[in-house]
Amino acid sequence: MGLPVFANFSGGISHVLGPTGGYILAFPVAALIAGIFYEKSLPWRFLGTIIGLAVIYLLGWLRLGLFFGDFGKAFAVGVVPFILLDIVKAAVAVAIAQAIRRRAGHSL
Repeated sequence: MGLPVFANFSGGISHVLGPTGGYILAFPVAALIAGIFYEKSLPWRFLGTIIGLAVIYLLGWLRLGLFFGDFGKAFAVGVVPFILLDIVKAAVAVAIAQAIRRRAGHSL
């Protein structure tokens, strides 16, 4: 549809079909995986978040590797620089979700 939902208020199918399209297409899959683990205990929630993150990396890396024609370069550019910060963000997201669940009166 071309709505400006991507970086720098850009949009269009070219983003989905471009080099970073694998990451974009992986987001709903990762959300589904994280959601499946959400109703379980705290360690399982974190695991679900990490598995979802791995799916994003995998699909994004594969698409970027096809675009570059070099999977090693794609991994070095599209995965490695983000791993540590993304794990920290995943832990923070799980902690925030846990706090919200407690305030809402859920036992887990």
